[in-house]
Amino acid sequence: MKAACILGARERHPDPGGLLADTADGSTYMRAVNDALGYEPTHRSFTYQLDL
Repeated sequence: MKAACILGARERHPDPGGLLADTADGSTYMRAVNDALGYEPTHRSFTYQLDL
């Protein structure tokens, strides 16, 4: 499904300059998909939550 979305985006926008995908470190299956599609880590995001 992810590959189909990427191909569709490239058909509509042949030179997008890059695509980003955020995937949680714990999501090993999705990280494997990203690796197979050629994605490379470029940034890290952190989420903080404060219990009130």
